[in-house]
Amino acid sequence: MIRKLVLVSALAAPLSAHACSVCIAHSLGAAIHGFGAQTLHGRHGVVGITYLTFSKSNAAHHDEEEEGPAHEAREFETFQQTSIEASYGLNSSVMATVSVPFVHKSIRMDDGPTEKASGMGDIVLGLTIQLPVVEKNKVVTAFEFDLKLPSGQNDKRDSEGARLEDHLQPGSGTTDVAFGLLFSMEDETRPGNIWFGGVKYRANQENKFGFKYGNVLFYNLGYAMQVTGKGTLSAELVGRFAGKDRENGLDDEDSGGHLNYAALSYNHKLSDKTALTASVQVPFMKGLYGDQTERAVFFVSVSGRF
Repeated sequence: MIRKLVLVSALAAPLSAHACSVCIAHSLGAAIHGFGAQTLHGRHGVVGITYLTFSKSNAAHHDEEEEGPAHEAREFETFQQTSIEASYGLNSSVMATVSVPFVHKSIRMDDGPTEKASGMGDIVLGLTIQLPVVEKNKVVTAFEFDLKLPSGQNDKRDSEGARLEDHLQPGSGTTDVAFGLLFSMEDETRPGNIWFGGVKYRANQENKFGFKYGNVLFYNLGYAMQVTGKGTLSAELVGRFAGKDRENGLDDEDSGGHLNYAALSYNHKLSDKTALTASVQVPFMKGLYGDQTERAVFFVSVSGRF
């Protein structure tokens, strides 16, 4: 029963979007997936478009030219991403995914101008491998692997020819890997509803300019319920622990740390083959390093199956 349930709920239900601590250039986006460890039937797929946005601020330290004390300013970062995404069942237990993002970023200093950059981001290829389903086993589990390619531009420059800072670059300039474990379990007291969750670790590399985003551990636990004949509502706790960013061997003290989001998502079936999903994730229980302020993450996705 659990396998049938999760396959039905897989239509256009996005995986939670994890915003990095400071590293808005390195968000993996909201790849279309579903609740937990399900995979699509062989030779069946889902394709869609997702729009995601979030913002944050942190301290930016500058020294006055030759004179006066050090001056501490703040920078405000905004990230917007539109992704073309697809999932395809290679067989009954293996599913491939791809996400092609297009990003727009801006950083505004409270004592200076706003810098902006846009372009194609880093393409992410994924593979979900579901473990054999045992009829008497209440839990379905799967391994997940992601490969992020350095497809986004990483040497974008301003009007004067100076390279923009790494948080403004459309791509990270690195090939990074992520792997994790997912699970789904039907709520026996309320058939049709499921518990889902997982844990994922992403190892980031250093680019040729000497910049490295901190490695990140993600975890989540959620509950999805059918609220109407066409709607599924899910509530979720999303956690993230990120290491500090490093540039030329030095840590950025205003990056990384532990953060939890409370997430609420709604998936609405528009027709037999199309659906709309909207989600909001609000940060709480913040344990970030240094001076950082994270804000809510929003995304909306429209998709269809084939």
